[in-house]
Amino acid sequence: MSVKKDDKGHLTVETEVEIQATPEAVWKAIATGPGIKSWFMAMESEFDERVGGEVRTKMGDEMVPIAKLTAWDPPRHFGTEGENAFGPGSPTIAYEWIVEAKGGGKCVLRMVQTLFAEDDSWDTQVGDTEAGWPAFFHVLRNYVERHAEEPSGVVQAAVPVPGSKEEAFERLTGALGVGEIAKGASVDCDVDGVPAFSGEIEDVVRGRSDRIMIRLERPFPGTGWIGVGPIKGTMTAIVTLYYYGEGAADASARGGAQLTEWLQAHGQIVSS
Repeated sequence: MSVKKDDKGHLTVETEVEIQATPEAVWKAIATGPGIKSWFMAMESEFDERVGGEVRTKMGDEMVPIAKLTAWDPPRHFGTEGENAFGPGSPTIAYEWIVEAKGGGKCVLRMVQTLFAEDDSWDTQVGDTEAGWPAFFHVLRNYVERHAEEPSGVVQAAVPVPGSKEEAFERLTGALGVGEIAKGASVDCDVDGVPAFSGEIEDVVRGRSDRIMIRLERPFPGTGWIGVGPIKGTMTAIVTLYYYGEGAADASARGGAQLTEWLQAHGQIVSS
């Protein structure tokens, strides 16, 4: 993954992931509303499936700025372009999503994100975005390979935290009952006020963001993401649980409010 800047100040982030699946299966995950909601964020998306059509997205009661489809070639390629994605007054941003079939039943998904900035005032936000995409693509691969088209639900909470990223990450994982921070280590969270979950750590990342990715076994199969990192320049604690299977949506609706309340009420755990 890399961030590049051209001589006009335009910033480009490129990310790719290899997935054991057909291009058609990956396309359903990246180019439909139910698919995107299953691995990205708790949001509702609608595609007007044609070049020039709109992509309309809603997060809770809030509408995300509308994007226009600049390319639409299922199941290989689509592109979007829109304004204000990083907030009011932010430059135009474009995305290209390319799916390429490989041997052995695999395919490669590549995403190119370009921010048409003319100065360096948006460098921080783009850097934060670069740090987050690998985690989302980890969830995407897990979803497509193991849970494609299953009912899904997302439990998600994030709060700003002052101070050191490393200290906040240690306090957050400790408060959730995470012991050893290592691939293959077991996680078993039974903390009052938090939706109970358990699983195995699949990945540990240290850098601009510190996070662990967990293959969930309880209360549903899925993926967990616990981390601390910058969002729009603000250090933020993040806990996200992706559930798959019958009943996942109802359980996530209850768990989201519960987790947000806990994280807000226990802010001192990750900041003091």
